[in-house]
Amino acid sequence: MRSSPQLNGSHLYGKRWHTVMSRYSYKIRHSLITRLIVLDRQSFWSHRVQSSVYQQFQANPPDLVIASLPPVSILRAASRISKVTGARLALDFRDLWKPSVMNRGTLDRAWLSVAEGLLKKWAELSEFTTGVSGEIVSALESRLAISATLVANGVEPHEWKNVSPMEFGTGTHVVYTGKFYPEYSSRLRQFATAFSLMATQYNLWFHYFGPDSHIFREAFQREGIETRIKCYGEVERPLTHQAQRAANVLLLLAGGSGYQVNTKVYDYLAAGRPILTVGPPNGELAELVQYFGEGQPVETGVEIRGRLAALVEQKRELDPVEIRSRIREMSREKASKCWVNNLLASTVSQESSVAVRAEHSSRE
Repeated sequence: MRSSPQLNGSHLYGKRWHTVMSRYSYKIRHSLITRLIVLDRQSFWSHRVQSSVYQQFQANPPDLVIASLPPVSILRAASRISKVTGARLALDFRDLWKPSVMNRGTLDRAWLSVAEGLLKKWAELSEFTTGVSGEIVSALESRLAISATLVANGVEPHEWKNVSPMEFGTGTHVVYTGKFYPEYSSRLRQFATAFSLMATQYNLWFHYFGPDSHIFREAFQREGIETRIKCYGEVERPLTHQAQRAANVLLLLAGGSGYQVNTKVYDYLAAGRPILTVGPPNGELAELVQYFGEGQPVETGVEIRGRLAALVEQKRELDPVEIRSRIREMSREKASKCWVNNLLASTVSQESSVAVRAEHSSRE
């Protein structure tokens, strides 16, 4: 029995209403995330963490407290623990909020000013600070006057042992994993347009694994190719790795600014699949993907179509030995050794300075 026109209309209205609500839900959620950098959920249990640390280490205080940021509240708790126990404090910046996210109005600028003020205050207690990308290190020095050492991000080699590709079926499959950021919007639109012009010729399918499915669906709907996208939501890391390994092409979007060399970039490289980078042709991210032979990032629609066609037609397969070599070079164990060596060098340097000052004072 056929549905009545009224039911069809209600169904369409319901779909539109769901799309509108999803869009505004994302905007509200993203706005809250950017403003809750200082006061976040960790703030509400940091006191219990501190009390627990004090009890456990009362007899034998720690020598070093490492704060991995963000959020800022982690630094708040770590600095207090360091102060009470007398332990040295080291900061490890895994990410920063992007200025482009926090410059849309007076409230945003005021909130950013508060967050940066707190960071400066607590960071003064640190004896050693690192950042996982050159852009983070530069931002710390230019925006916060915090001197930091670059210790690059990387991958866990054991996570990539015996990773079997996910089964996608026939066709050519482009995969994107992870969160979507607003500064990627123009890149996504350009890619979706290029994808739509090539979808039939190359039997292209797009797979998205992450929390922002509605953004990708809307981009593909605007191009009339919504049937070509499959969204899976957030999944566990092992499944993400299987999807990355199964891709014919991995899509990497880069904004015009920000701290872009995150864990996903290294996971893409570890997967050993061709990478299409849509973004600025220069910068830290561009240098990294080119270093591993993945080509220069592209920006215009014509460039995107040309690169995507070349990657699909080449059907490049990396040798397993080369992939393992890549993973060893990017291993977090290697990064950890670098971090420890830099910490020891910093400690020796500071102790030497203290000794020199003490000797100078005794002579006076």
